[in-house]
Amino acid sequence: MCSSDLVAPVPARGGELVRRIDDRHALSVFPFLDGSCYPFGPYADAQLRSRSLDMIAALHLSAAAVRDRAPGHVPAVSGRGDLDAFLRAPGRRWDGGPFSEAARLLLVPRIAELTQLAAGFDRLADLTRPARADPVITHGEPHPANLMSVSGRLVLIDWDTAGLGPPERDLALIATSNGDLDAYQQVTGRQLDPAVLTLDRKSTRLNS
Repeated sequence: MCSSDLVAPVPARGGELVRRIDDRHALSVFPFLDGSCYPFGPYADAQLRSRSLDMIAALHLSAAAVRDRAPGHVPAVSGRGDLDAFLRAPGRRWDGGPFSEAARLLLVPRIAELTQLAAGFDRLADLTRPARADPVITHGEPHPANLMSVSGRLVLIDWDTAGLGPPERDLALIATSNGDLDAYQQVTGRQLDPAVLTLDRKSTRLNS
């Protein structure tokens, strides 16, 4: 069985992990890894899923070390302003590019479904606010494509979405059974909330 590790950015000379370039851009440098990758998508390999779960549990248990420095993650739908504008006026023509209007026409028949998804997301975000009040440090996207096998080690890469959030934020992308959730809870001592898991899975669906 391979060991596991978390791949952190290389600190600058002053110790910074992120260097601000301008108002819109920042830069982090990660070490080059010579290894093999895994395909994007759900976990098809139970052993790989178990190893990922172990790494995420260890990450969450380290939250105290970064609680005063890590940014907070707020559940949200990417481009929510544009989505809301479309739902308010689905008949308004899109002229942002050569495929804009064709895209709008594909979405118009799905107005009811999109409205229901957005409203459901908002209700869940409100209802789960108390359950999300004690965050941990989360990776944000611990799917198989962000794992690499490097010299006998399994490493977790791509940390641009890391932030303080509920543990369910990561578990929603890993756990496929109550057994996975029970194993995590036993290791960490944290109780997971099914409603928060639903919120994060709905967020993934809306943002994909």
